[in-house]
Amino acid sequence: YIVAATQAVDGYGDHALVGGTVALLQPSTSVDVKQYGAKGDGVADDTAAIQAALTYSNVYFPEGTYLTGALTRSEGVRLIGSGIGRTALLFSSTDGITITSASHDFPVYIANMSFHQSGAGTGTAIIINNTAQISGGVIQNRTSPRLKIENVAIRGKTAVTTDGWLNGITCTDVMHAVIDGVHFEGYFASTPDNPTSEQAIRFDGAGSPVEITISNTWVFFADNALRAVDCEGIFVTHCNFVAVGAGIRWDPAGLEPQLQVTDNHINAYEACIVGDNVVDGNISNNLFFARNDAVANVVGLQFSNTSFTKISGNIFVNNSGFDFNGIVIVSGGGNVVIKDNIFRVATTAIWLQAGASGVIVGINTYGTVTSEITNAGTGNIISGKSLAIIGERTSQDGLQEKWGSSVVALNAGGDGALTYAAGFSNAFFTAVICNGDIAIEATSNFIVNQGASSTTQLALSVRPNPGAISVRVNWIAKGN
Repeated sequence: YIVAATQAVDGYGDHALVGGTVALLQPSTSVDVKQYGAKGDGVADDTAAIQAALTYSNVYFPEGTYLTGALTRSEGVRLIGSGIGRTALLFSSTDGITITSASHDFPVYIANMSFHQSGAGTGTAIIINNTAQISGGVIQNRTSPRLKIENVAIRGKTAVTTDGWLNGITCTDVMHAVIDGVHFEGYFASTPDNPTSEQAIRFDGAGSPVEITISNTWVFFADNALRAVDCEGIFVTHCNFVAVGAGIRWDPAGLEPQLQVTDNHINAYEACIVGDNVVDGNISNNLFFARNDAVANVVGLQFSNTSFTKISGNIFVNNSGFDFNGIVIVSGGGNVVIKDNIFRVATTAIWLQAGASGVIVGINTYGTVTSEITNAGTGNIISGKSLAIIGERTSQDGLQEKWGSSVVALNAGGDGALTYAAGFSNAFFTAVICNGDIAIEATSNFIVNQGASSTTQLALSVRPNPGAISVRVNWIAKGN
């Protein structure tokens, strides 16, 4: 309950001990919404009462369900409830609360309450817009805190197939933000793989918003759990994004640094992470799953125009009946390091597409996979690859090794050649070959014809001459 500000307070300055009970203080800038006539019974329209209370900078919502229309506030504010499941703001087909602020001196703090929506896939629960804080194209005072949302639930009034929000939290030009302990349940009309809810959390802006932390947060049934557009310094940790189209979608117009994703669980229908224009990224120690009820192919991580990024210590598992490609580098890749990951079940574990270059693939662990590494790019370094029947790898100093067991048709002189699936980029150095055919005498010599070998073929001779027959040759060739 509310007590006077003149009573003794604890060390935090916002509570008092009254008869052994901790009570919330009411300084001159604080108010209980019920003081302005809010009922909190889920029946009476409390919009006017709450809007009147929002003229104060500290607003307390006692336990109850507050039926309300869209709310607004023109500067930072503290909204505090009695806890998830105890304090709920119930909206009907409108946005929730929109807070715009021109001043960096008054951050937004929202805690210990639920935002419920009785409409079907409509409205955004929390809208924060700090565009007015931009001057000269940049958000001003880049050291002040701006936003913290913690212990907040955002969901429909009844069930995920009946009602729910279109979007959860949308922040424009907001920096130094913390989202912690948020629980979002979206809305889908028919099947969970096709949710109406678009984004649980979205950050965007033109003023270089930075240093955004999302932690200990749950998202269910949204097209994107987190979408970041033209932001830098986003840190995602200890979150669970389940039954989502994409866990994280990072799609700025130009290069943006510092996408840090660590110690999360993402279970997706389309992709766990899609990243464009990432630089200085760290994707480590996460669990990436393809949904068991996926209806199409799924990708774990897909990056385009990405550089100076580490992907390590992650576990990839395909629970779907469709293809699941673990890591796909579409383009870029300069100084992208992929190592120490576990691909328990996957189609192609690591796929370096034609536009990928400068990717370094180290030692990874491959379980039930169709293809460990597909390298269609240029200048990629593949090391630590297990020796398959036919394969290749590139060391960190640029030495390329190719190996295989091939059937070669000899001519009448006992000479022949095998063609590499992909030739050496610059030069052929040397090769080692041996007899791989039990039909040939064990004493036969398989000899590399160095002069006739090239970047595209390995020439050889068999002596004594067996004539024009086909033989199996085991071989290792080196070049660059």
